[in-house]
Amino acid sequence: MHIDDEPLRPGEVRAFVKYKSTPARPAPQRYFVGWDIGQSQDYSAVAVLKKTDAGNYVVNHLERLSLGMSYPSQIDHIYSLANRKPLAGADTTVCLDKTGVGAPVYDATRKKGINAVGLTLHGGDAVTWDEDRMAVKAPKKDVIGCLVVLAQCGSIKIAKGLPYGDILLKELRDYQIKFNPNTANVSFGNGREAEHDDLVLAVAIPLWIAENRYPRPNPICRLISVGGRHRW
Repeated sequence: MHIDDEPLRPGEVRAFVKYKSTPARPAPQRYFVGWDIGQSQDYSAVAVLKKTDAGNYVVNHLERLSLGMSYPSQIDHIYSLANRKPLAGADTTVCLDKTGVGAPVYDATRKKGINAVGLTLHGGDAVTWDEDRMAVKAPKKDVIGCLVVLAQCGSIKIAKGLPYGDILLKELRDYQIKFNPNTANVSFGNGREAEHDDLVLAVAIPLWIAENRYPRPNPICRLISVGGRHRW
């Protein structure tokens, strides 16, 4: 016999609470904003990547900022983008190119209240994170290579009809793997000096940060050269 089937004793009061199961609150959408900061004569580019529940990525926003746009105006633009739907209220990480002129822009961006992660590109092999993992120095070949590998695996897609989507694909096709047999160094370079790579970097930087800021036990996207042949 269950206790609630037993008769009440004199003076006894019973209270029963029935707990209703509530559905789990859905996890917030994850977005990564990439910002390649150009020199005064170069384009700055912005990309927004959405990470799906399956762990893949969709590029659903691409833009080139106007040539000559001041850095304070660019910061205001990023602030506005990050604070409107669907990024506002989501799990959004702003990732910017901290190389060269990007260093003071990174500082000004954080003073604006944008909790950005800065990535400094270099030509070596080491990856060095700051203690709080809000800034990192990484090889450019790894950053570009991450985009190349995930694109070839079908793990990153460009939203259909996205402005600048065709230009992004062209920039990516123009990248070439260069191998120096004397030093065994591997690098990525653009086939022609006149070409831009701002859109590629605007996508590659947040993608690399998303994959490597809190790495998996077996990190991916390191390019290895074996006997002059390249393996991932």
